[in-house]
Amino acid sequence: MPVSLPATYYLGFAGAGTLSQVGEFSTGVSGLLLDRSFYGRWLVFVDDLLSFGAVLLGFLGIPLIRRTGRGLLLGMWVGYWLYGLALPYNIHTHDYYNLPLVPIVAVLLAPMATVVLGRMANVGRTWRAFVLVILALAVAYQAWLARSAILATDYHSEPLGWVKMGRELPTEGSIIALTHDYGTRIAYYGWRRVDLWPTTQDFVLHDLQGRNFSPDFEAEFEQRTRGYDYFLVTLFGEFDAQAALQEKLVGSFPLEIDGDGYLLYRLTEDT
Repeated sequence: MPVSLPATYYLGFAGAGTLSQVGEFSTGVSGLLLDRSFYGRWLVFVDDLLSFGAVLLGFLGIPLIRRTGRGLLLGMWVGYWLYGLALPYNIHTHDYYNLPLVPIVAVLLAPMATVVLGRMANVGRTWRAFVLVILALAVAYQAWLARSAILATDYHSEPLGWVKMGRELPTEGSIIALTHDYGTRIAYYGWRRVDLWPTTQDFVLHDLQGRNFSPDFEAEFEQRTRGYDYFLVTLFGEFDAQAALQEKLVGSFPLEIDGDGYLLYRLTEDT
């Protein structure tokens, strides 16, 4: 029953979109499953998310779980493994695709915690206090790391920048863009819709799918920008990484706007 409801939605109501996703991120990149380095990158992702030591420690808790629960946990592990194999590109490039692993490891660590807490009942108060202090320090340290990562960059002014950009962009003419988050930032904050020029990561994905870009950059550029009036750049790291694109835009098209955090090139003649 828990599986039938989402399956009905994804296969019934969203059938075409689901098949497209399966074709692009599953069967289209199935060659990754034969690449040994893929499994290494997957393990590195797991280590970054949870610490591989915590995962291994959790496995030690399996014999401590009741027999019925043991089968359920092993089933969860098999499910996660099959899920990763079904989405090989996403599982080693997007950390949030590995989030199902968090509850699995948490449940696996619970029996180990039970053993530790049970042993603490047989020691003196001093040692119990010592263990509790160590646990509190471990939690505080992880909380401090998380807080530091969140506060490392101040994003308060960023929405205003996208709002300002949306107001400054021309209202007439279509825009193709090398921009953040698949165009969602400019769409959400700036209320402007743009179509996308691929990033280097998109090139890698298309390579894996066997959809290589034309070696003739001029022909590729002409095809992808046909019908567009402007080229917007907000991802400057990507712009630098795509030397042919940068050379083409800078050398062949006028810079319409040199804005705060963006460049806008005119692709058509000014009429």
